[in-house]
Amino acid sequence: MNKIILAISAVFLINSTMAQAEVKTFNFTYSGASFSNTANATGLITLDTNLITSGFQSIDISKVVNLSMTVTGANSGNGNFTKSDFGVIYFYSPIVLDFSRELVGQVLTGGNRFGGENGTLNFSGLNSAPYMSYYDALSSAGLVMKLTSLSVAAVPEADTSAMLLMGAGVMGFIARRRKQVAA
Repeated sequence: MNKIILAISAVFLINSTMAQAEVKTFNFTYSGASFSNTANATGLITLDTNLITSGFQSIDISKVVNLSMTVTGANSGNGNFTKSDFGVIYFYSPIVLDFSRELVGQVLTGGNRFGGENGTLNFSGLNSAPYMSYYDALSSAGLVMKLTSLSVAAVPEADTSAMLLMGAGVMGFIARRRKQVAA
């Protein structure tokens, strides 16, 4: 009986620890179309949304859980890039954004919208990785791109998955225990 109580306590402890961190995966897209070029960048970034507050945020790459980016259509510098290709992530928004919907286009103070010079997601690339400036993205070929989409990816919440796995484990343990006692 003590093992069951211990297992249930562990489930609640893990869930409460996970609830403190709000780790989310965001899909993003940059496009050069508004600057009459064919450069594009798409990818995803996974991080704790508690790191993203209003104002200018410099997020050390070690605090980013996952990052992948693909650049296409540039004269050079096309390719796939991962977390190790970047040094710092910059996030700027004068207000706290609503993560339950598309971030680009959300109205900011003064009627401005996120995704322009008043709010954006930026990357500081290392070696041949793209460097995204504060307002626009520059591929290594020098083609300007603009952030056109940034939204939370539709993935199951980590704490929900962990709770399901833990619950299944506890139920399996109980069933096994009852089977041994009955025998």
